Amino acid sequence: MGMKRSRPPIETYRLERHRSLRDWFKVVLIVQMLAALFVVLPATAQKSEKQANKLYNEGKILMDNGDVKAAIARFDGAWAAFKHPLIIKKRAEAHKLLFQYEESIADYQTYLTVAKRIKSTEKEAVLAPIATMKEMLSKPVQVSLTTGASGVRIKVDGGSVLRTPITISTTPGKHNIAIVDERYMSMSKERRVFAGKPDQVLKLQAIPKTGSVVFITDRDSFNNVQVLLDSVVINLAPQELDRQRMDARQLVIGEHKLLCSSPGLPSYYTSFTVTEGEISEVSCDFASVSSGLLRDTWGWVTLSSGLVGVVAGSAFLISYGVDQDTAESSNKELVTSKDTAGAILLGLGAVLSVSSYFVFTRHRKVAASSKSQPVFFATPLKDGGFVSATLRF
Repeated sequence: MGMKRSRPPIETYRLERHRSLRDWFKVVLIVQMLAALFVVLPATAQKSEKQANKLYNEGKILMDNGDVKAAIARFDGAWAAFKHPLIIKKRAEAHKLLFQYEESIADYQTYLTVAKRIKSTEKEAVLAPIATMKEMLSKPVQVSLTTGASGVRIKVDGGSVLRTPITISTTPGKHNIAIVDERYMSMSKERRVFAGKPDQVLKLQAIPKTGSVVFITDRDSFNNVQVLLDSVVINLAPQELDRQRMDARQLVIGEHKLLCSSPGLPSYYTSFTVTEGEISEVSCDFASVSSGLLRDTWGWVTLSSGLVGVVAGSAFLISYGVDQDTAESSNKELVTSKDTAGAILLGLGAVLSVSSYFVFTRHRKVAASSKSQPVFFATPLKDGGFVSATLRF
């Protein structure tokens, strides 16, 4: 007796049927997605290549016109969009034109890596500039260093102190330039020196530390008074000419020199120090120069008279001695007043000479005890400088 096959419940059959349909739909969907991907990828690649080609051609035009920096920016974009060997090779040539030898060597080496088929002659044409640039990178170059001011003390890579502006010989690459001058704000910057590039100037702007100075005069005003600060004429504003005080001026801290001159008066010269954040007063003290000149003049007159007295007195005494020897040899009586006159002149000369010393030293003590620095005699020059002299007893 045969056995009947049992049929699954209708619900189970329908469920399995639905599952098979869903699996089928999944397969169809995956196939469609893969087909779309195969279509989209070539289209995207084609679009990137087209964009890279556009940027590459723009870069070539810019490079031909001399705008190499802008050309490199185009080649950067082209290389990012599509890695074609000609792009990186052209960028290497552009870097070489700007003396950026490190970047150029790296791009040439990348070109040799990504170029699948390259002739031996073309490979040699790439290796030759690489070798030349490597040799240039090992040679020192001349570089000028400036800070916008003269005499600023700096250090390069922590070496010895230099004063700008200055030209040094150094190796290509990045160097640290630091301002170590107490008159200026401390500053340290990294600057690049390019191999083979002529007339390189590395600039570092020195920011001065300053203090305020007010110039005054013992005259009625600054009319007919010329003032030179560090050998440069100060141009006074119209309102300053009729006053005894100038407006405050900002100066770099440290020592400065002042020369004041006025027609009919001896020039006044002094040096002074500016302190950061403080206000100083410096005077064109013509009175001290005039009184000092009078004392010096009297001192020289006194000294000269004393020397004349000493010489004349000595001459009289020598002459008296000769006359006395002559009288004795002739057995005659000597009648003369040369000995008395000589002694008087010699004594008077000695007194005047000693007196001149006290006149000179009194003048020096007065100058040293004044608020200004020691006074000198100076004459301004037409080209903006001046000649000064100091007479010391």
